Amino acid sequence: MEESSKYTLKSDVIFKYIFSKEYILKDFIEALLNIHINSIDVKEQYSLHSENYFDKICYVDLKATINNELVVNIEMQNYEDENFLNRIVIYKSALNREQVKSGKNYDLLKRVVGINIVEHTLFDDIPDYFTTWRYRADNNLNYIPTKFKISDINVEHYVELEKFRNSKHTFENRLDLWLAYIDRTNPEWVEKAMKENKIIAEAERLRKEYLADEKNRELIDAYEIWKLGQNTREKHAEEKGREETSIEYIISMYENGIDIKTISKIVNKTEEEINEIIAKK
Repeated sequence: MEESSKYTLKSDVIFKYIFSKEYILKDFIEALLNIHINSIDVKEQYSLHSENYFDKICYVDLKATINNELVVNIEMQNYEDENFLNRIVIYKSALNREQVKSGKNYDLLKRVVGINIVEHTLFDDIPDYFTTWRYRADNNLNYIPTKFKISDINVEHYVELEKFRNSKHTFENRLDLWLAYIDRTNPEWVEKAMKENKIIAEAERLRKEYLADEKNRELIDAYEIWKLGQNTREKHAEEKGREETSIEYIISMYENGIDIKTISKIVNKTEEEINEIIAKK
């Protein structure tokens, strides 16, 4: 039986708890980026029992410094969000900007790489469940500049779990084992992942140990309820913002001499609605 996602690594709470363990995150990042990690430093950005935990958990999921030269931001996205890619750009800009200090040599800045694990399909026209995105020249997509290393700037990796579980796997690489465990929709895959990777087996031990504490389960349940409410609040705020912008736009057009009939066609509202808005200004 498929396990509820709120008690797997898809849960923001468990995701942060498990991957805040440096040796576990090291194994996962090595598998995904196909690199060897000599040192890893996971920045503690939250406390699972702090009063403002729900506020902090909404931002960057996990940030780690790899081999003292690479900053990796890892995000788990469970909900479809039309603003997700825009948020990724903002996160990346913030991570780059926080490294810049007055008088600091730009050559000393660490590269910033994003790892984004999404529950749903993000790129409909691409069959691959793991893709890497970076700067390229439109008419020279195969050209990788070396002089300025621009291809290494703002690299983003995307893992689409929906595509992963609908694909065939031989599990010959560590990444597929990790994704099977994170996705957790196929019990046979999960058992194979734990059997073939002792770090994944240790992650499962920690997950069960964490869930054995009733207070931790209460935290997860409370967060899930809070998150649903937060999504609803954000949606309502966005809709309210669009409505307020529409009203300001209507009034501005009217004050600049545009007739009611024309305004009605532009904003797709009846002339009666336009007149009511103008009457209230």
